[in-house]
Amino acid sequence: MNGFVSNNQGIGLKALVLYVLVFSNGLWRKTIFELPFAPFIGVIDFVPSWIYVYMLLPTFLVSALLVLLGKYVSISLTTFGLILFFLIMSSINVFSNSLTFTCLVIILSGLSLKSSYIINIQVSFLYIGAFINKALDVDWWNGRFFDTLATLRHPMPLFEFSSQYFNGLIVAQVFSISSMFIELTLGVLFLMRKKIAFALGLMFHLGMLILTNGKLSVLFMFIMSATYLIMIRDKYITNSLRQPLSQFLIYFWFVSLTVWNFRNKILEFYILMNDM
Repeated sequence: MNGFVSNNQGIGLKALVLYVLVFSNGLWRKTIFELPFAPFIGVIDFVPSWIYVYMLLPTFLVSALLVLLGKYVSISLTTFGLILFFLIMSSINVFSNSLTFTCLVIILSGLSLKSSYIINIQVSFLYIGAFINKALDVDWWNGRFFDTLATLRHPMPLFEFSSQYFNGLIVAQVFSISSMFIELTLGVLFLMRKKIAFALGLMFHLGMLILTNGKLSVLFMFIMSATYLIMIRDKYITNSLRQPLSQFLIYFWFVSLTVWNFRNKILEFYILMNDM
């Protein structure tokens, strides 16, 4: 990419753009050709649909291509992110927490390529906000939410195994309270720009993947891995990430998450077809 972007920063930015282009189902599921539809801001209803198809969409795709090619990165990222934000605001069908978070990281990256602290603040708000959201729900404290999640919505083999030897609700309570305070800790560490936050964050999200047997949060792991790469500015770490083995492992990681996500989608489709 251009001189303002480190190697790991470039990989992370490209990964986020590819996430938007490839994985954001709400954006491409014919919705973009029918906007605006049920927008978050009423005045957007007056925007003609041809503006989306003939102006915003081509500019959106050209901006994405320029980012992937490493050309005019700052302006391309900002343009791509602002158009994406407008698309999200144009329809409740496009909105998702993951897509909105990705959009904000892209915009902030475009506006501040030389410094990652503003992205640190965004990521810190993400984790602290997740903690507050859970902390206000009594079912996260007593373990009932996690118990339902682990037994009915997304069966977790490790949880089921632990429940054979201990009270299931207590096990759920331990898992849920632990995850809450890990999120709070991550929020504080990223706000303080502590390097250990990256390792703890990766272990936390990887632990969630293992706990759910790879069926939950695969794409969020993809997003956070890319965001962490964008945030890393320590010279020793960035130099280490330039080494051939590190490059191979980074690309292998993103390819593995992509393949695993498609594997989950195929299984969901197979199950859906069998139930019909």
